[in-house]
Amino acid sequence: MENNKNIETISMDYITQHHHILRNSPFSELSGLTVLLVEPEAEARIFYSQQLENIDMRVIPLDSISMMPDQIRSVEPSVIIVNPSADIKAGINFFKTFRREFPDLPIITMALTMPDDTLDAIMKAGVSFHINRALTRPRDLLLALEQVISMK
Repeated sequence: MENNKNIETISMDYITQHHHILRNSPFSELSGLTVLLVEPEAEARIFYSQQLENIDMRVIPLDSISMMPDQIRSVEPSVIIVNPSADIKAGINFFKTFRREFPDLPIITMALTMPDDTLDAIMKAGVSFHINRALTRPRDLLLALEQVISMK
């Protein structure tokens, strides 16, 4: 009996020391953060906005990358989510410029499957994480958000 108490005490000490917690609601650490969502497709923009708002994120939806610079300065987002598919070259150029001005602001890109060299260019331009919509579920965006926010 005493052995079991010692094991329980050691176990609780480990959990307490390493700050392990059971979350009541998934993605709770994203609650209250502001996301700039750049999505040219209206249906996808509405869908992802709703998904993010459902976990209490503040979403600023935009339909084009060209609108981003003004919004970044006025809104000061925690993270940016971009579908660069409308104009990949412009997106890559924007990311390079953006990264020089905002080196620590995470960028997640989401698009359907694209050639490896295009994806390589996007990542080299300073994108933090890329999601291939053809291979993932919508929940994967929330997992990506958790990952890039925890790295800040």
